[in-house]
Amino acid sequence: MKRRIIALALVTAMSFSLMACGEKKTEETNPEEKVEKQEAVEDTSMKIAPVDISEKTVGYNVLDYVTLGDYKGIEVELKGDYEYTEEGYTKYVDSLFTDDKLYVKDDSVKEVAADSVVNVDYVGKKDNKAFEGGSAEDVVIDVAANASIEGTTYIEGFTKDLAGAKVGDTIDSKVTFPKEYQSAELAGQEVVFTFTVNYVMKKANLDAMTMEQKATQLGYDSFDEFTKETKKSYEDKLKRKLDSDTRMMVIDTVCKNASVEKYPQEILDARMKIYIDQLEAQSNQYGATLEEFVKMGMGIEYDEYEKMIREELEDSYKQELVFEAVARTEKMTLEDKEYEEYITSMIQSSNGMFSNVENMYQMYATPVMSGETYTQLQAYSEKGLKFCIDNAKVTK
Repeated sequence: MKRRIIALALVTAMSFSLMACGEKKTEETNPEEKVEKQEAVEDTSMKIAPVDISEKTVGYNVLDYVTLGDYKGIEVELKGDYEYTEEGYTKYVDSLFTDDKLYVKDDSVKEVAADSVVNVDYVGKKDNKAFEGGSAEDVVIDVAANASIEGTTYIEGFTKDLAGAKVGDTIDSKVTFPKEYQSAELAGQEVVFTFTVNYVMKKANLDAMTMEQKATQLGYDSFDEFTKETKKSYEDKLKRKLDSDTRMMVIDTVCKNASVEKYPQEILDARMKIYIDQLEAQSNQYGATLEEFVKMGMGIEYDEYEKMIREELEDSYKQELVFEAVARTEKMTLEDKEYEEYITSMIQSSNGMFSNVENMYQMYATPVMSGETYTQLQAYSEKGLKFCIDNAKVTK
């Protein structure tokens, strides 16, 4: 639902949380051509000031707000599947079959039907000349949906002439680009797409396929390579799940054992204000008042929404304070090198949200605490959490 996506995206972007840093489909003529863009990450080593998370700098003593319960050697019981099994491995391999891999060649069908899935090559021409981005090979198309099998929609009428064509046929199909098309050269223009029908496809029956057949379908040149890579990937996934579930259970248990009767109110209020200011800026882009935007986005009144967001912020802030309290109680220090590693990891895992240290500091800055101090406290809280994880008695 679009309205909820808008609202939840805002919550995700603006939540100050210890847990926070752990395709759009477009109309195009060549959906198979994908370019992955790697965001550059600047070197942070010379831009990070020495760590200072003293009470004077932070502005409060966390132990005035947090009463810790048991946190060292806590017992944590996990109930997930974390051990390698052949059944689990098979399910993992089957999960690798994305939509474009779920179809296989059907030699029994020689003619394209209106609801067929077909493998084709095509060349788009305007005035008998191939135009840029208009050609592709080995493309899997859902004729009825006028889309690639991955779901990328084509311009109207793109697949209309494929029904009735036979395997091996080459056919021409006239298509007119919409007037609002992104390319000025093609907008509103009539072009011809020449299709070569390679074969008709059918949905794969994964249960009936051998591992060797699955390896071939997934594009592996050798079965040994397939086995080695997929088994390692499956084992890595199990390890990540174990680590993630352990982390979440430790957070939950330690926070439940602790009590936070009050918060450093100025800091909490400042975070709330930044979130609301961002929300208001978003509402202005839609030409709506804050109240109208919330109603449109979440289907609830603004007062109710504000209360919900404050509770979310308090919950995430409690986590930070509790594990900061653990670190203070254990008299931990945060070395400059540790902080530098934490910042580098934050930037690299931010999916482009942070391009450099300054950008991250700006994101987390409030009138009562600099972004630098905030992220140093995050790193310090993370160290307290790691201490609890390392000392937890985990059963599974």
